Amino acid sequence: MVLVAAAGTSDLPVAEEAAVTASALGSTVQTVYDVGVAGLHRLLDQYALLAAARVIVVVAGMEGALPSVVGGLVDKPVIAVPTSVGYGAHFHGLAPLLAMLNSCAAGIAVVNIDNGFGAGYMAHSINLIGETATGSAVRDGAGTLDMRIAYVHGYEGVTGPLLLGAFLDAGASLTRVEQVWHHLHLPQRSCHARVCPVQMRWQRT
Repeated sequence: MVLVAAAGTSDLPVAEEAAVTASALGSTVQTVYDVGVAGLHRLLDQYALLAAARVIVVVAGMEGALPSVVGGLVDKPVIAVPTSVGYGAHFHGLAPLLAMLNSCAAGIAVVNIDNGFGAGYMAHSINLIGETATGSAVRDGAGTLDMRIAYVHGYEGVTGPLLLGAFLDAGASLTRVEQVWHHLHLPQRSCHARVCPVQMRWQRT
């Protein structure tokens, strides 16, 4: 399970982008919002959920302290996402980016400012480890592998139009993407999806 945690309500657009991406690619996703360090008891109330997750995406702006706190509480991979939410010495996300890069908690990886899509994609990739995926992408010898790429245009996240991709049969079909789209109550007119089947052949040397 992928858990997406956001420090404050202003961080929700980036957090939702991460959640939509991981969910559309096939991961089970849960979210906990408004659990920033300004009210640490709210995060501690969610400890059972933190412990149950396989990987945690932590989204925070301002001083960017939340990923360090989460990283100190759990033994799971934490993907830290700095956001451009803040003012003054926040420098449009640079302050939390540097804070996350300098975290003393082990097991934290950092993506770029407002990169919810990248965080969600990486979380899904980590979540697949140890699980059996349909059409496994890891095979020995020679053979044929089908590649399906599902594109969705039009979901306006902070980083711009969101592009969801599923590679090597480990991710989303067109049906799955549309299910997530409707579940999130995103505008019908914004969903323009198509699936491109591609066949890949290789010979191991």
